[in-house]
Amino acid sequence: MNNEFGYNPKVLCSKHTKAFIDIIKKNNFYIILSKYVVICNGPGIHYSLSVGYMVATAIHQIYNKQIHYVDHIESHILSVFIEHRNKIKFPYIFCLITGGHCLIGIAYSLGKYVVLTKTIDDAPGEVLDKIARKINLPIHDGKCIEQYAKKHNQLIESLINFKTYIKNNKNNEFISFSGIKTRFIYYIKKLSIQELNNQIYNVCASVQYSVFTIIINSLKKTVNRYIDIKNIAIVGGVASNYVLKSMIETTFKYNNIFTTSPKYSCDNAEMVANTFILNQCCESINSIKHKIYTTNIIN
Repeated sequence: MNNEFGYNPKVLCSKHTKAFIDIIKKNNFYIILSKYVVICNGPGIHYSLSVGYMVATAIHQIYNKQIHYVDHIESHILSVFIEHRNKIKFPYIFCLITGGHCLIGIAYSLGKYVVLTKTIDDAPGEVLDKIARKINLPIHDGKCIEQYAKKHNQLIESLINFKTYIKNNKNNEFISFSGIKTRFIYYIKKLSIQELNNQIYNVCASVQYSVFTIIINSLKKTVNRYIDIKNIAIVGGVASNYVLKSMIETTFKYNNIFTTSPKYSCDNAEMVANTFILNQCCESINSIKHKIYTTNIIN
């Protein structure tokens, strides 16, 4: 971890390599019993994906296991089935919120997704992480902002809304968060260190509120446009934020809201296995090559 710029890909690569070695040593028996090795083929950090590929290839060669690939984004979209398999049904509106992505769209069936709205700059988690570093929180990530925001002492209506706008966005195709970061930086420049320290909890709550308001307003347009689709899945690492969940449940109280537990919200092996199992059950595992970033295209 680099205090100024966040995660260092090469450091991540080294840590992933060590983690894989430890996992293989501890789980050799289960690897022998397994039939497949399933890995993400992206999108993601190049170094980490490369490590995963090399480890999967090694397992394939040493243990004679079949390799299968799944899409990282699809794994998040389908992660709600881990805990709600008997409740959630296609089609459903998905809102994927992570450190690298913000996508709103519709999951019509396995392998058939439409991305209606996507971020054109910084993702929500990225903005929260950068702001956490900017104000030098003990841990430089959005989770620390969430913990600090819990201690704020203002009404929601009184929080600062670092609004941002996008021109020529009538169809709700794009969503932007970089303006929040810029307006926030301008705001704290006016404060002394003592003033910032005195306001730190309210500032963190304001940043959260601003980011989540943009997401909810965009999601609201999609829900109103596709009024017949009642199921909404909120997925991804940022989706585990309790304030966001509360705001969504309040705003969309007439819809069926499905969320994931924190352990299934961030990147995890269970969601990768879940995607493979779902596709295998529908005999579509060999056709997983989704271009799910293409707006208004059903693959």
